[in-house]
Amino acid sequence: MMASKAIHCSRGSVLIETLVVIPLFVVLLGCVVDYGRAVNERAAVTEASRVAARTVARQSNLDAALLTQTAQAVVSQFITAAGYETSSVRTDVRVIDFSLSGQRWTHAVQVTVVAAHGLRPRFFFSQALLEVAGTGTFRLEHDTVQTDPNG
Repeated sequence: MMASKAIHCSRGSVLIETLVVIPLFVVLLGCVVDYGRAVNERAAVTEASRVAARTVARQSNLDAALLTQTAQAVVSQFITAAGYETSSVRTDVRVIDFSLSGQRWTHAVQVTVVAAHGLRPRFFFSQALLEVAGTGTFRLEHDTVQTDPNG
């Protein structure tokens, strides 16, 4: 009778341990999946900013509105092709001074892409914690080299 009671007790403890471990494993697996999705989103946003900066840098017209419009179109196309929605994506374009060496300056275009709460909803991480951003900077191809950064 003692052996029968010990076997029954052992089965009960295995059941309780399993009921404790399975939810922890599911939460851990969910966090790993969410983190992987966040890394994938960051890669997509970073690559979109680089492609947009490279495209904008090739333009000869430095009109700010045209540069921004072109960058937004490229980012939107790239993010959509990666399988994400563009509703939460903000694209900023700046033309900045860029030092070549010593006293030689030229201009570069800097495109920053930000998805304030990520590109997709999360299961385990708070949306507020996951701002996804990427920046791409390229030297303008049709710009002349100057000796004064303000000129």
